[in-house]
Amino acid sequence: NLSLQEQPEQRRTHQRCRDYVKLERNLQPDARFCGARLPRLNPCWSERGATFCLPRFFILGEMKCGTTTLYELLLKHPRVLPPKTKEPRFLQTGRFGATTLSRYALEFADAAKHDDAVTFDASPVYLRSPTARFWLARWLPESKLIVLVRDPVQRTYSHWKMGSDWLTSKCSSPAQIEGFEKVRPWITFEAVARRSLIMTHMKICGALNGIMRIRQGLLPVRWPEGVGGLNSSFGRCLLERDEDLTHSFLDELDSRSPSKDFANALEKQGREAVQCSEMMLAPPSAVLKSATYAAEIERWAKVFPPDQLMVIDTDDLTRRRQQLMNETFNFLGLSAVDVGSQSRFCVKGKAGVMDVLHAEDVNISFSGKTARLQVGDCESDTATMHDERGVMHHNIDPTLQAQLRRFFEPHNQRLYRFLGRDLKW
Repeated sequence: NLSLQEQPEQRRTHQRCRDYVKLERNLQPDARFCGARLPRLNPCWSERGATFCLPRFFILGEMKCGTTTLYELLLKHPRVLPPKTKEPRFLQTGRFGATTLSRYALEFADAAKHDDAVTFDASPVYLRSPTARFWLARWLPESKLIVLVRDPVQRTYSHWKMGSDWLTSKCSSPAQIEGFEKVRPWITFEAVARRSLIMTHMKICGALNGIMRIRQGLLPVRWPEGVGGLNSSFGRCLLERDEDLTHSFLDELDSRSPSKDFANALEKQGREAVQCSEMMLAPPSAVLKSATYAAEIERWAKVFPPDQLMVIDTDDLTRRRQQLMNETFNFLGLSAVDVGSQSRFCVKGKAGVMDVLHAEDVNISFSGKTARLQVGDCESDTATMHDERGVMHHNIDPTLQAQLRRFFEPHNQRLYRFLGRDLKW
């Protein structure tokens, strides 16, 4: 599995597989699926006495919206069998050319052994993958699709928290810890969220003013080339979108901050922090992924009919777990089963090779090295609270929360219009 390999080994694997992948990509369409389709609910084929299967359904995403919990609850059904890897990511844009369909089918070898089995792919990167969207519409048009959506403010915090946990777990040498302390003010939740907001506003205002090149990442924000400050149409756009936030970044925009010493530290330790966090701490992704549920779902709805697409509010996994799972099993053509009382599960390991981790577990492993922290949201601490229905909420600074909610509101309304219901975010 590529996700288990270091970069040099990954490059060697890509080199060895390149010719095989190219050969398969050049096959005629009717040669991609060999053999006879079997009369199963799950898409399976038989060829020369061998049976291979592909997924019946896909959990498309979104990341940090409970895909692991849904994955675990689905496995309560005796007919549902998991892939060998929780997130195969075969159809991830940028990764699609790295492996073959035959290799992908090996993920579902267990399902091939059982006539009544149903299997699935739970790669949450597919929601934003044009490759996944068009490949599934072309080759598995009968697929059932599930998308989880979560209160965007809560998802934004959870996104940052996973990045922060990765940073602590993966890069923990004394030198790294000392280096990260130098840039700590820029990698707190408040700092990442606010920087994500201003960069997103700048991206939107840039598009409205014909400015395509907007700096993104853990970097100082600067006026785009040729923009004349707050009095320009670009500057006025920023003020209209969030005046207080814009003024709070004015020293950076005008290149009066950060200091040269801090900028030098940011160049080195900031880049390493982003890499150690698997890019989760790089603005503006935490905010952007929380804002664009509707836009991504609408793209899928253009190529799949409504009866093949199910959208789940993450909080319903706690508020009405059994009822929701009954609806989900019915959507998949399966009978209802009791899924038990636990409604939250975490993950361990690197994205793409995640094993399920129950809340009471405390250790994770990276390439055979034990790490001290869980990756995920299962642990409870002083930064979280639960409502009367048991749904977990992160405590967030009220001023920042108001800024985030103001930004997300039009995006939420777009999602509500698509769903035909108000999720009250």
